[in-house]
Amino acid sequence: MSKRAKCMSGSQVIQMIFNMSDTDEEEHSDDSGADSPVDELPSETEDHVSDGETNQSSDDDANEAAAPRHEDASVGLSTCAAESSRGWVRTRGRGTSRQQMEQRRSVQESPVRMKAKSGRSWTSQPPAVYRRGKEDIIRCKPGVTAEARIKTETEAFNLLMTPEIIDVIVRETNRYANNCHELWNSQHPERQKQWCPVSDAEIRAFIGLLILTGVSRAKLEPLHDLWSTERGRPIFAAVMSLNRFKIILQYIRFDNKNTREIRRAEDKLAAIRDVWQMFVAQLSKMVIPGSDITVDEQLVPFRGRCPFRQYIPSKPAKYGIKIWWSCDAETSYPLKGDIYLGRQAGDVRAMNLGSSVVTNLTDRWVHLGRNIVIYAATNQISQVS
Repeated sequence: MSKRAKCMSGSQVIQMIFNMSDTDEEEHSDDSGADSPVDELPSETEDHVSDGETNQSSDDDANEAAAPRHEDASVGLSTCAAESSRGWVRTRGRGTSRQQMEQRRSVQESPVRMKAKSGRSWTSQPPAVYRRGKEDIIRCKPGVTAEARIKTETEAFNLLMTPEIIDVIVRETNRYANNCHELWNSQHPERQKQWCPVSDAEIRAFIGLLILTGVSRAKLEPLHDLWSTERGRPIFAAVMSLNRFKIILQYIRFDNKNTREIRRAEDKLAAIRDVWQMFVAQLSKMVIPGSDITVDEQLVPFRGRCPFRQYIPSKPAKYGIKIWWSCDAETSYPLKGDIYLGRQAGDVRAMNLGSSVVTNLTDRWVHLGRNIVIYAATNQISQVS
């Protein structure tokens, strides 16, 4: 390929590039009033083509015409570079100034800021990412602990309903039933009754039937329907008889009722305090939480007699027992719980209740790399240490 042909192809490429832009002449003109390179280059390239057509017979004329073609190509490229230096960037459809592009980008990237009625501000811009401190590094792998690695359903049941809890229930249930039967026999000597003590296996079976009732959503069904041979569930009749279930349900206790009144004067949860504390102590032994822990409240539906029953109209059940929970955000596993009892006897009105609840439920995971997410626990988060 000759030099003349190379020059012609180069000028044609430059012409094609500038013909792709559709910029107005006034928008791209210099301050001195010079014409834009878009208007100049087509005439220059036409001269190149005409020179090439008329001087094909002479090699000397072709060599002479080759030099100015290289100059024209360099002029076109230098003009494009000068135009770019003035702040214009070529696009397919039209020219857009670099300043305008930066303004559009700043508008798109500007964060959205909103302010709530409480005065708290919200923004769509995420917080700056910094290097984690030593106190924020999780050094224990989240998941099930070695103590909680089980193989059977019975082992899983015994993790939370420990033998110590079962022993308390068996001891206090037999104590209360024996006292009731002794009182009955003293008042009715002609109709003596004898109590058949419950065992550990019976209490475990009784609790298992209660769990099965909740799993099968049968809490509103009458007991005789659950034990019915026609429309009931065979597992209930296979575990124990309906009469034995009713007797255990009548006499089951979790503390010594003879000393309850003394303890209730200082603690509204005296009836189940020991069993509750042992149950909560087992929760944190089974699972190591991940990086996020949530704190929220739960209303357990209950309409019976209870000195700390709550009424919350925004909840579906409205009446029940309010429990604060701290849970692992990923698995929803409860780590610690606290039953709301209201103001205890002799206590003054509590201030910053939400902050104290959050501090109590998350004290074990402070400075261990966990993020505490609070939904409805407190409105004064800044006071939570």
